[in-house]
Amino acid sequence: MPQADYLKRLEDKVNRAIEHIEKLTVENERLTEENNHLQDSLRVCQNHLTQGRLEESERTGRAREKLRSILYKIDSLNNLE
Repeated sequence: MPQADYLKRLEDKVNRAIEHIEKLTVENERLTEENNHLQDSLRVCQNHLTQGRLEESERTGRAREKLRSILYKIDSLNNLE
């Protein structure tokens, strides 16, 4: 095989490798941006979930206190008899 053909094939392979690396670099940047966006969205969703759980816990606590109060009043009525 002539030296010039070998060098031409090698140059073609190097050029294809460079093109592939450039495509992968662009794709990596896009995926990194998408990942950052998804992480931000996840944080927002986690905050909403945490807030919802806190609110539900507060509602449950208030409901329990009302039930205790009602039961106490019922017990008081029963003790009057």
